Order: sequence, then C-alpha cells, then structure tokens
Amino acid sequence: MKLYAELPTQRSRQAFFDLFMVAWCWAWIRVGMYLNDLVEKLSAAGRLLIDAGEDLEDTASSVQGAVVRVPVLGSFLKERFDGLVGVGQSLQDSGNSQVNTVDTLSMWLGVIVALLPILLALAIWLSRRAGWIRDASAAARLRQDPDNLYLFALRAISNRPLTEFRSKEARQAILAFHAGDYAPLARLELKEMGLRYR
Repeated sequence: MKLYAELPTQRSRQAFFDLFMVAWCWAWIRVGMYLNDLVEKLSAAGRLLIDAGEDLEDTASSVQGAVVRVPVLGSFLKERFDGLVGVGQSLQDSGNSQVNTVDTLSMWLGVIVALLPILLALAIWLSRRAGWIRDASAAARLRQDPDNLYLFALRAISNRPLTEFRSKEARQAILAFHAGDYAPLARLELKEMGLRYR
C-alpha cells in the first residue's frame, strides 16, 4: 500500500497537508477549550447564589435556635425563620441548577464548535487521501507489467485537460501512442500521480 508519493514534490505536498490537518485539528480543539472556559465563567453567578443561600440558611438556623427560647413568641418566631431557612435552600438549589446548566452548555458548545470544522476538514482530506492511496497502490502494482502501460496511456488521455496537449512533450507522447509506444503517456500519468515510471 502506498501512503506517500514517490516523487519528492508530491510527497512534500502530501506531508504538508497531513501536518496541516494535525495543526487544524489541534487549533480547533484549542478554540473549543477556550470557548468552554469562557462560558464556564458564567457559572460564577450561580456560585454566588449558592454562597448567599448557604449564608442565609446558616444565619436563619442560628437565629432560629435562639428565638425558640423566647417566651410565648418562640414557636411563632421559629416558624418564620423556618421560612427563611427554606428561602436559603431555594437559593442554593437555583444556584446549583444554574451552575449545572452553564457547565453542560459550556462543554457542549466547546465540543460542537471544535468538532464541526474538524469533521468537515477530515471528511474532505480523508476522501482525497484514501482515493489517492487506493489509486496509487493499484497503479504501483499495475506498472510492473509492461502490458499495462496501455491502461496508463488511456488514463493519461482521458484525465489530462486539453490545454495540456498543446505542449511539445504531450504532442510527441500522442504521436508515440498512435505508433504503439505507450510509455511516454504512461510516464506522464504516473508522474501526475507522484509515482516513478517502473
């Protein structure tokens, strides 16, 4: 299986794009992590609610212990401070809910922002790389047999843009093809694929 071209120019280009893909993925992962950290800062308001609720609950509980000893009004006052303890607990629940929501939002936002461009680039890059690997591996096997030069010559004729056939080298290759010499066109096709001629 051919993973890289045999000719240095194409091999360097393939290696560059492979490294570019690694850098692209790393950069978008960093963007996702940055966005996660940025949105995570919104949970500070929820933590303030939790702290306020804890303070209110602690204060109301300590006052509640003292007012229960007040003659005649102790039980009445205790009920009122029970309500304040409940308010403190409600504040804590609201803060916890907000923190959990922000944590979930920041995580998924970071993942989605990082994942979408990575998956899009990988889909394009992998389809091209896999196609080249498949074609180059098959061509490397086929070029060993001289009888297969005809296939490469036909592929060169069908794959090359017509403007390429204006060059002197291409015209000579076409003339050689008509004369039964398939090597010049096969060489052009293999070179275009990044492979050496046998």
